[in-house]
Amino acid sequence: MNKVTGKILLHEIGIGIPNLVVNIYDVDCNTLPKDVIESNQATLANFWDQLEGDRLGSVLTDEDGAFVLEYEDGEFKEKRPDLVLFVTAPENPGSEGCSPILHVSCGIRQNAGRLETYVVKLPIEKLKEAGVSILGIPLLPPHDSEIDELVSKMKQLADDLPFVQIWS
Repeated sequence: MNKVTGKILLHEIGIGIPNLVVNIYDVDCNTLPKDVIESNQATLANFWDQLEGDRLGSVLTDEDGAFVLEYEDGEFKEKRPDLVLFVTAPENPGSEGCSPILHVSCGIRQNAGRLETYVVKLPIEKLKEAGVSILGIPLLPPHDSEIDELVSKMKQLADDLPFVQIWS
């Protein structure tokens, strides 16, 4: 059994982002369509059309932004997979096209181990552009002062959360 784990965090304050879709691919080396990734118009449709490889699966982030995806050895052709992770916004009814890609891992994890872990920090501006809400707060295109106020409110929410020490 193989496992990919990780967390998707809000860059500005480090809290987890729930309900994002994390996709894991076993790609054929050097097949990432960099022009699509670097484009501001990258969507799932044109990304998948240009990606050569096998999709291992997708999972949602939980309320803390954490995710776990497990897969068997037989799900890829070579000895060890070459992994690429990408994160997308949830699908919104009435929006044009597929969900926007929020993040693509910074390279291919060649010959991935049986356990791989990712930590991704997404800026609030990227989430706002995709219409993603955090903690029930919709991130619609506000003015800069409204973004500062929203970040301040989110920091306060994070400060109010109980601190748990995990070591003795």
